Amino acid sequence: MRAVIRRMIDFAYYTETIKAQTTLLSQREKVALCLICCLRLEPLYRRFTVTESWGDNEVLMKCRDSGFGWLDGVGVDASKLQQEMEPHIPHTDDFGSILGSFALNAGLAHLDLLGQLQTNDNEPLADALQVCYDTVDFAVQTTIDPGCKSSTSSADIDSHPMMLLEVRNQIELIRSISGNKNLRSFVEGQSYESDLAKFISNALDTQDGITKTVG
Repeated sequence: MRAVIRRMIDFAYYTETIKAQTTLLSQREKVALCLICCLRLEPLYRRFTVTESWGDNEVLMKCRDSGFGWLDGVGVDASKLQQEMEPHIPHTDDFGSILGSFALNAGLAHLDLLGQLQTNDNEPLADALQVCYDTVDFAVQTTIDPGCKSSTSSADIDSHPMMLLEVRNQIELIRSISGNKNLRSFVEGQSYESDLAKFISNALDTQDGITKTVG
């Protein structure tokens, strides 16, 4: 079984593992991890706003600032921020490109952050981690089949090195954040310009090239 997991991590294994490990975290640790998810996805939303001239980066920043403030003991009206955030999340029906899907995921992660500020349940964090997982999944599909001309098997996606890296990085983040006494510094100290970020950027560049060629 261990040899199989090293080659492939399927969605069921991923969700079961994430659910089991996030349940053990405190609310503050969950909020901090939600913040990391938001910071990872925010550049994709920013790229979307430049490309489509739609959206509001300032609202997403306000959500993250509120999360950092909450970690510092500052009160937050999360429900009000949710109402302010929702109109700036794109619908894939209006923006059908992969970038629109990535921007949607970024917006959802910020809503998950606001949801985690209001509860100690682990559902918001599990959802935020899953949208990061889904974002990598989309990028892998685009890399394997740039023109979307054939169906990509789940086995091909699950065994891709970047999917394995994403799952392992998430599990390691959960372990590292558990019991951490300086959560703000931990969040701020994460490196977001990783090989994975470059991989997603390359997937977007590939998709843009195909779109321009077809156009």
